[in-house]
Amino acid sequence: MNIKYILSKILPASKLNVRILEKKINAISESQQKTLRETQKTVIETQKTIIKTQKAVIDNQQLLKNKINNLSLYMDNLKDKIEQSSRLSSEAVWANVFNNTISSSSWLNDKTFYPGRWAVGYPFLYVMYRILNEIKPQSILELGLGQTSRMIGQYAANRKNTKHYVVEGDKDWADFFINDFKLSEQSEIVILDYEFIKYKEDDRVRVYKDFAKTFGNKKFDFITIDAPFAGDMEIYSRIDLLSIIPDSLCESFVIMVDDILRKTEANMFIELENKLKENNIEYVKGKYSGLKDFYIIVSPNLSFLTTM
Repeated sequence: MNIKYILSKILPASKLNVRILEKKINAISESQQKTLRETQKTVIETQKTIIKTQKAVIDNQQLLKNKINNLSLYMDNLKDKIEQSSRLSSEAVWANVFNNTISSSSWLNDKTFYPGRWAVGYPFLYVMYRILNEIKPQSILELGLGQTSRMIGQYAANRKNTKHYVVEGDKDWADFFINDFKLSEQSEIVILDYEFIKYKEDDRVRVYKDFAKTFGNKKFDFITIDAPFAGDMEIYSRIDLLSIIPDSLCESFVIMVDDILRKTEANMFIELENKLKENNIEYVKGKYSGLKDFYIIVSPNLSFLTTM
């Protein structure tokens, strides 16, 4: 065995050897610290890279989400434009059909109408003309004075056994209308003030005051609903007719309801159907579309009116 090795294990190290050992230890420590610092730096840089990557992913996700939302809005807008274009085309077809239909009418002398916007559209006028010309109703109730009054008024003027009531809430408008278009004795404008009532879950529904009192004792074979004003209603609108059904309906009847694209009118129409069902009154319904949609509801013997 090496004597130097044995002695180095037994005898204390010399100062020189201690210094050499210290230098080695310090060198190793510095190397380890340097490695640690470099490792820490690498970890920090890696964390920064991860954070940047995460931010980029989030930004890209948000960008993608925004693009998807924009695309969805674009598609909705395109869908609306296509539907509007389709409705315009449909209205134009109805206008042509209506004008051709009334061209040789024996009783519709004034063929000037201004449909659209707040007034009814061409499909409504066409169906109404067919009802008047072919069904020849004798007792007519019209809610709302306007373009339809010009047609029904001329029909009533040519049929002495016909009575035509027009319900209106705006006297100024009624006076203006009468100055522009003269109605016969068979037509009567009934001015009823507006009031607001509670109906089921709706606390505020605009109706004609004393409507049931005024018309509840009369029977009608043709009813049109395009009033009162309903643009500011929330759940229900134009519920006046519900107060006189079934007593005021003739056995053979026609009811036309405009603006059923609006939720409030659509809800009213559901109530109207329920009222008829509750009273075991059979009916057939149909929908016509142009710029606006309207429903027609008839007794079974007049079902052909729903598909003209």
